[in-house]
Amino acid sequence: MANFNINYKLPLTYPDEVTIHTNVSQIGNTSFKLNQALFSKKSGDTLVADATSVVVMVNYISGDKFTLNQNIKSELEKFILR
Repeated sequence: MANFNINYKLPLTYPDEVTIHTNVSQIGNTSFKLNQALFSKKSGDTLVADATSVVVMVNYISGDKFTLNQNIKSELEKFILR
């Protein structure tokens, strides 16, 4: 995870059930961007936060980032909202 930003809209209180919707918004050579929307069941499925994150592909042995191959890109593309 190279970056994570969250915008809180409303507070959550315990107990509650939270639903998180996630989609891919961008695919690069070595990374991809995710968007998340968090909804509170107790508040009538109201949007309580939204977030974005950037995931960079890293070789855990060498620590170097690596290029996304076409198989990975094809799988990620299934989660882009059109």
